[in-house]
Amino acid sequence: MIDPCHLEWPDRIRRDLGGCALRCLLVFLSACVPTASARICSPANAPPSAHALPSPTVAPSPAVAPSPAKAAEPVRPTQFTIGNSELRYLPRSANGREYTLQVLLPWSWWDHPDRHYPVLYLLDGFWNFRVMAGLYSYLYNDQKAPEFITVGISYTGFDEGSNYERIRCDEYLSVKEMDCGGRASEFLSVLEKQIFPYVESELKGDPSYRVIAAPSLAATFALYSLFQKPALFQGYILVTPDVLSGKNWAFAAEKTFAATNRTLKARMHISIGADDNPTLNGAIRRFSDQLAARRYKLFEQKFQIIEAEGHISLTPEALMRGVAFTFAPLVKSSQK
Repeated sequence: MIDPCHLEWPDRIRRDLGGCALRCLLVFLSACVPTASARICSPANAPPSAHALPSPTVAPSPAVAPSPAKAAEPVRPTQFTIGNSELRYLPRSANGREYTLQVLLPWSWWDHPDRHYPVLYLLDGFWNFRVMAGLYSYLYNDQKAPEFITVGISYTGFDEGSNYERIRCDEYLSVKEMDCGGRASEFLSVLEKQIFPYVESELKGDPSYRVIAAPSLAATFALYSLFQKPALFQGYILVTPDVLSGKNWAFAAEKTFAATNRTLKARMHISIGADDNPTLNGAIRRFSDQLAARRYKLFEQKFQIIEAEGHISLTPEALMRGVAFTFAPLVKSSQK
């Protein structure tokens, strides 16, 4: 085998190929490298000759720092899921909103396809559904409540960083206040014409016993529902109801209702936190007294002060006590 590293090149070839020395080197490199000594064509291993091709000068490659090893992706722990809970996404409603229903089903729901269950409708579901889901087993296992379906009402596409306040104000207030409110009638229509039919047909909700649980501003809407269509709900859980919103609307609405009604078939649990705003607490007391003074037929009310709790922190205990009070007739009937 001819070793190209030892060839002497004629002047004509050297002249013609001199500018292509690098390419020549690359062409013959395959013949040089496989030799036992792994030789590379260079003056060091080529015999001296006047006709030898000049070795190409190749700039050394700059030093490249080794790439750091890619850190392993952290393994995310398994997420905790609330048993028997699910999300139901409703199509756009007549009021232009899209609602998400956060649903907690009773454990026996799957075993009794023909059975229907009372329903707790929980406003501000995004904040309160997880709380209520945690309380359910305690209430049921201690026979403080029957089996029931919990439906938290929230908004599709919103997360914890979203601004609920404007939406809540629009939907929960029946009158304009500042730059929001005045759309409570639309939300009431959505409940009656879309949410109730869905829950009662798809989730086996019992239309004969509905309870609404509503904190703060949402409780103002619960009162609006009571005075507009008192037959829609059989129970009302009002957690620190904001009776001062809407320019004290609740007081005037109750007075108007009382002028033409002597019967109010409902059970109502009202709670306040002892550490909440004194002005609001005082207003809630007056409103509760106003209701009690009417002596409506078939109306049962319980007013409760939860010690050492504020406007938000009273929610777990208020919901627990409110559920026990509003569902009490069903517990008694099941024990007979």
